[in-house]
Amino acid sequence: MPLSVIQTKLYAPSLRAGVVARERLSLRLQQGLKHRLTLVSAPAGFGKTTLISQGIAESGYPSAWLSLDEADADPLRFLAGLTAALNTMLPESVEASMALLSAGQPTVDAVLPVLLRDLSGLARDVIIVLDDYHRLDNDTGSGATDDALSFLLEHLPAHVHWVITTREDPSLPLARMRVNGDLTELRADDLRFTLEEATEFFRKTMGIELNETQINSLEAKTEGWIAGLQLAALSMQSLVDSTARDDFIHSFAGSHRFVLDYLAEEVLNAQPEEIQTFLLKTSVLPRFSASLCETVTGLSNSSALLNQLETQNLFLIPLDENRQWYRYHHLFADVLKARLNNSSINSPRIHARASEWFEEQRLFHEAIDHALQSDDPERAADIIAGCWPKLRKSEPEAIFMHWIKSLPEEVAINHPVLATYYSLAVLSYDPEQAQRWIRSAQQAVEKAGEPAELTGILAICQAYAAGASGDFANIITYADKALDLLPESELTWRGAASILKSFVLWASGDIEGAAQATQAGFDAMRRDNEVSGAISSLFLLARMRIMQGQAAEAERLCMRGLKMIEPYPLAPQGSADIHVVLAVLALRRGDHDTANKQLLVAQSLGDQSRLMESAHLWYLVKAILEARANNARNALDLMDEAESIHIPNPAPEFEPLEAWRARIEVLTGNLTAAKTWASHCGLSLKSEPQVITAFTLLTLVHIEVTDAAHIRGAENLADVLSLLKHLAVLEEQSRPGMMPEILFLSGFTCHLMNEPTSALEYLNAAINATAAEENAAVFLYDLPAASGWLKESISKVSAPEWLKNSITTGADTQLHNPDSLDSPDSAAKQPLTESLSDRELDVLRALNSDMTGPEIAASLFVSLNTLRTHSKNIYSKLGVNTRRAALRRAEELRLI
Repeated sequence: MPLSVIQTKLYAPSLRAGVVARERLSLRLQQGLKHRLTLVSAPAGFGKTTLISQGIAESGYPSAWLSLDEADADPLRFLAGLTAALNTMLPESVEASMALLSAGQPTVDAVLPVLLRDLSGLARDVIIVLDDYHRLDNDTGSGATDDALSFLLEHLPAHVHWVITTREDPSLPLARMRVNGDLTELRADDLRFTLEEATEFFRKTMGIELNETQINSLEAKTEGWIAGLQLAALSMQSLVDSTARDDFIHSFAGSHRFVLDYLAEEVLNAQPEEIQTFLLKTSVLPRFSASLCETVTGLSNSSALLNQLETQNLFLIPLDENRQWYRYHHLFADVLKARLNNSSINSPRIHARASEWFEEQRLFHEAIDHALQSDDPERAADIIAGCWPKLRKSEPEAIFMHWIKSLPEEVAINHPVLATYYSLAVLSYDPEQAQRWIRSAQQAVEKAGEPAELTGILAICQAYAAGASGDFANIITYADKALDLLPESELTWRGAASILKSFVLWASGDIEGAAQATQAGFDAMRRDNEVSGAISSLFLLARMRIMQGQAAEAERLCMRGLKMIEPYPLAPQGSADIHVVLAVLALRRGDHDTANKQLLVAQSLGDQSRLMESAHLWYLVKAILEARANNARNALDLMDEAESIHIPNPAPEFEPLEAWRARIEVLTGNLTAAKTWASHCGLSLKSEPQVITAFTLLTLVHIEVTDAAHIRGAENLADVLSLLKHLAVLEEQSRPGMMPEILFLSGFTCHLMNEPTSALEYLNAAINATAAEENAAVFLYDLPAASGWLKESISKVSAPEWLKNSITTGADTQLHNPDSLDSPDSAAKQPLTESLSDRELDVLRALNSDMTGPEIAASLFVSLNTLRTHSKNIYSKLGVNTRRAALRRAEELRLI
């Protein structure tokens, strides 16, 4: 995902001739280079940017400059800008970071360590300037940018020095840095012009001769506020005699806002009408060039006018050394825009012209932004539709989503291209919304007579949506339609159609046929260099091979996926899911350490590496691990999380989460909860087995035999054994991977029915069936009630050494007696080992609300970092992992 950075943000503003030398502040800045951070914090108009431009020019150190704007509240955009600035300072110094930001869809957690390594490797002192940090609006999510910068500030070596200019203190660990001597601060009182500096400013910079009394009066009225002095000087440039200036200075009063409004009016009114109109029309442009100004104003002398404005110090700021791009001082731009709104000038038309110009330059982001402000949403929609099919491979999907949400819904949902691609975007996390957009897209495509290719892509959406709703017949209908419409060159989309068709075969029990169709989809995507799609295909293939009992083949597929990931600094989508499959394989072997390590790797790869429709599997595997470790409460919390993020999708649900929850209840000794589920699950021991229901039926068997072994005795187990025999016939052909479990359950059932010979025969068959993959979980972990029988019988059958050793060494014996396990209810009654502090109780009560993290932090008057620290402490004391679990545990303990 190459995040584009406007190059003009990377250069310090050029110093004007005659700028006031501020030796007292220059000395402070040079001394500040001994510290980690220099913070220049003051209201608007105090000369912060000019001062720092002077300071870095005098320092002699390499410097990176980044002018911030609202878009940098997105931490990835901030980091992209920062690395671009560093690359401008010292080319090739941040190659790894730039490569990471240019590939796939990076996450902040993935980028920060790489950037830290790049900066730590710099061989000399450097300065990094972040100008206008206040423009990161906390209300729009800049907390993540604050966190990223805090991380860098706390971990970077001493030779990297930061300078931040801002109108308000940022949410950074300033107090700690102040105590540790890592912070140099320059505030408004420091920045105000002294009388001597004000005198030099009027005479040298503005070319106005004022007497000492006049300067003293202005300096006192403005309290050294540089912008106020500049505006006063501009207003007085047309006043020739001293008396007129005295009158002006005498009437010069009021708060900064009113002074600014008054003087801006005076400055504007003093300009020729042509200049005034030029200023107003160009005020809507965040940046502009002479060519762009000619387009929006219709004036062919725009270049000359820009030169004139710069010469007159009319708040024009060059954005590059060649003076091709400019912007207005933010305060001046605000005044211009306010005046524009009260004028007869048609500002939407100006935005429309700007949009046309940017589109011609193929600067689509700005073209779309201006189109959205031009009161012509249809044109904005057309620009998006024209560029997105090509941009989607290099730009984050979040940009497209933002554009669509900026349009009136009736415009986007009725646009064939936009409705189709938006349907694609939301399918994996909001199938219900996707269905509505698909219906509109279909109508729009038919009405517009769009090319077959777009109709084919829409058919892919329809096939996915059909599968997500359980309509497998229509998967085939729509997938075949897509294949008929899509040209042979559209390898990725044709591969997607093949994989969608594989789900139908998979659900019917034809796993080999499904695997072959998925392999065909993988081959097509790999040829098209669609890495995420190819890796996701391997994830599906590996799961199919596990169902077939081919653990070695499943692992080989995963290793192939990891090999494909290697060249990419940021893991593509599907990468985390490969590691989850490796965790499943380790889980089946009983290798819990490896399973946990694989889950940690998956988690470390970042959100962009996960398939949203499979994200719940991570929590399921972790829940099983926690259950096997006797952490019942953690296991159930994780199941809550898995269920909350589970999204309907076309992949057949062979192992429903509710059935897994029941197994975990059995595993952790809460048989009552499992039996309650069994009575309401819609199936019984007499149900006709099907491939899609086999796992749920086996779960019923787990519950029944555990109940028979520990509570009610072995009566009425004939239905259990009959069901297991039917399942064996069904699964031997379609799902051999389940046979060891079926045979082991059959053996234990015979044992309970006092049929020892049959019990040993089934046990021996189960061992033989699992030999190829060493599925220790079937014997050691999944049915604690059978542990005693297994220990007694293992010497009577032909068992491999790995199984004998696992049993005779007593590995995880605490899991084998469910009577020794605490139920979740009894665990909940255990008191806290460490009580919560008063402040933590305040946080806990705030967590028990609908407020978001930033809202809670604001309500408690703490930073978001402090809130996170309190939350982590609370979770630790309550023995939970999530906010929801913390609230439930707190209710059990009557803390809330």
